[in-house]
Order: sequence, then structure tokens, then C-alpha cells
Amino acid sequence: MIPVVMSGPTFNPNRDRPAKWGVFWRDASGKKKGSWFMSETEGQTFIANVQKQAVADVVESSSDTPSAARGTVGRYLTTWLETEVKAHKEAATYRSYEQLVRLYLVPGLGSWKLADLTPPKVKQFYETLHGKGTGLATRRHVHSCLSSALTAAVFDKAIAFNPCLQLGRKIRHKDEDDLDPEPHPLTPEQAALFLDQVEAVERDWLEYFQFAHDTGCRVGEIAALKWIGKDGRSNVDLDTARVRIEAAYSPSDGKDKSPKTHQRRWVDLTDLVVSQLRDLRRRQKEQAFKDGGKPPVYVFVNGKGSPRRQDGNMRRVFDRVLKDCGLSPDHTPHDLRDTFATTHLMADWTRLPWVSRQLGHETEQTTIKHYCGYLPSSLTKGLANKIRQTVDEKAGAK
Repeated sequence: MIPVVMSGPTFNPNRDRPAKWGVFWRDASGKKKGSWFMSETEGQTFIANVQKQAVADVVESSSDTPSAARGTVGRYLTTWLETEVKAHKEAATYRSYEQLVRLYLVPGLGSWKLADLTPPKVKQFYETLHGKGTGLATRRHVHSCLSSALTAAVFDKAIAFNPCLQLGRKIRHKDEDDLDPEPHPLTPEQAALFLDQVEAVERDWLEYFQFAHDTGCRVGEIAALKWIGKDGRSNVDLDTARVRIEAAYSPSDGKDKSPKTHQRRWVDLTDLVVSQLRDLRRRQKEQAFKDGGKPPVYVFVNGKGSPRRQDGNMRRVFDRVLKDCGLSPDHTPHDLRDTFATTHLMADWTRLPWVSRQLGHETEQTTIKHYCGYLPSSLTKGLANKIRQTVDEKAGAK
């Protein structure tokens, strides 16, 4: 249905601007819309464009071609975000993709017909981003977002193939570093200094940071840890020195959700953490009895009984302790997780399967990828000479 356009010289209620020519209409869904123009000529031009687009939409809707293929890239991306990403992905993923679509994909490719996208055109789009100074990491995120959307378009039979395939390796230019962020752990001595300082000046946070250091759990998982699980069973089994990770707090969602890998797991505890948790629970029960209430549901809570989230307050405490210790301000709470992994792996690389399970990685290969640079020197010493030994043995056998 072509929108009905109503227009005329109308007073603009915005007092900061002069009266303008107002154009008002109802779109195909019946929703009323309006725009302001400086002159009747501009208004009439806008009316003509609205009617032209409406006619094109009517023609498209009567075609035998799938609707997604008839539309532009911008139109498809908008639909994909709402029907696929928002409905099936985490809130953080939707927020990231929406920003990439709005800032890069729609301005660069939005007006293209979806069916007209080809690998050379997509590659040229990436080159244009590079020419504008867009960093390598951002361009790779843009590529990942676009490729995901076009994979969905193939499934919807809007296009025959994904033009992003095989283009990922063509994004980096030879003058750009191609390094993933490296772990930034504390040394054992620095970690001990950090935790001693927490006990001295931030005693209420000792159990929290000690748990993070000794278990390698993510900060979101620590924030969502409850004494009793969803199924009514205990998540904290101090008799067997382990806790069950079944959720993680998501700042984007504002609530607890499944862990990052969507897998529940049991995490082993050190004797020190077990002792601290026993004492923590005792103090929580005593305080609840004194207040005439119930003990907190979450393990790590503040003075008001609310769970300690990975918010600004936790980071402020962490940064204050770093400063007091004279440690690098570049460290983040996540580095305690790196500290757990690297301390164990440098001491004994055969702990890899256990470390991987503690961290909640899907496979051991993920752990190796992140921490292969921390292979202990005791395992690599002398390996360089092995090639001479092999060559000499082969030569002597002839």
C-alpha cells in the first residue's frame, strides 16, 4: 500500500527554529510519521521520493524472488539483528553486532543490493576501512559480523553463497601486527604481595580475591556463585573441597546466565580457600541471626548482602591495592585468572588437563593456545640440539 502524504505550511513548535514546511504521512503499516523542511520545494521533493520508494516496495512484494534477496544489505542486516542475533545470542553479542552494523556496515554497504555483493566488493570495503584508519582488530570484528549475517542469508536462500568466505586472511596488511592479546599474569611473588595487602587494608575482599587467585574462575562466575544451586543441591561442598560453577553474572543482561562455555563444572579448592569459606559462612550466619534475617544466597556479598559484581567498586578496590603494592596499573582482575594458569603450568606442564578443566575451557587446545608461551624451560631445554642428534644418527646409519 502506497503511503498517503499530507503536507502544508505548518508552524514548527520548536521555538529555536523558524516555521517550516511540514510533511506528514502514514506508512504501509498505518503508523503516522512526519518531517520538517525549510521550503515547499524540499517538502515536495521528499514526498516524491517517499511515493517512489513505496511503489518500489509494492513491486518487490509481488515478485517471485525471496524478499531478503530483493532488499538492500542495510535492510537485511537490520532484520537479522532483530530476528536472529537479539533472539538467539547473548546481550553482549547483540550490543557488539549492533554497533558494528550501525557504525561500519550500514554506512559502507547498506545501500548495496544484497544479491549484488561479491568477494571483490567486500574486499574493497575492507580496504576502504583500512584507508580510513580503522584498526585491524576492529576490521576483523566487522568481518566476523558481516560473515555471520551473510551465512544466515545463505540459509534464508536470499543469496547463493557467502562472499566473505576466504577473505579473513586478506584483512591484515603487512605493516600491521598480528598478535592476539597475551596473558598478563602476576608473578608468584607479586601475587603474594597483592593478597597480603588485601588482607591488611581491604579485609572484606580477602576471600573474594583469594578465591579468584586459587581457582582461576572468571569474575562473572565468582559473582554468580551461590551456596545452594538451582536444583536445590549445594554448590559449595567444603568437605570435598570443591564448588560447582553453574552460572555467570552478565553485566549486559543485568542477571545471571549460563557460563561462557554453557557447561557446568566442578572446581577444586585449596585448603586455604576451604578454611576461608568456612569462616565466611559462619560470619554470614551470625550476622543474619543478629539482624533477624536469613543468610545470603550468594557466596560473596557486600555489607548489604548484595552479590559482589564485577562493577566499578570491585575494580576500584583492585586498583587501590595495586597502587599500594607498587605494581603495574595495567593489571586487571582477569589477570588473577592468568596468574592461576601460568603458575601451575610453569611449575608442571602435565597439569594442563586439570588446569583446562578448572578454567572452564571447552578443549585443552584452547588452554594451550592461550598459555603456550609459558611452557616451562625444563621441558624445552636441549630440544634445539635434537635436530643434530637425528641428522647424525641418520648419517651414521648409511
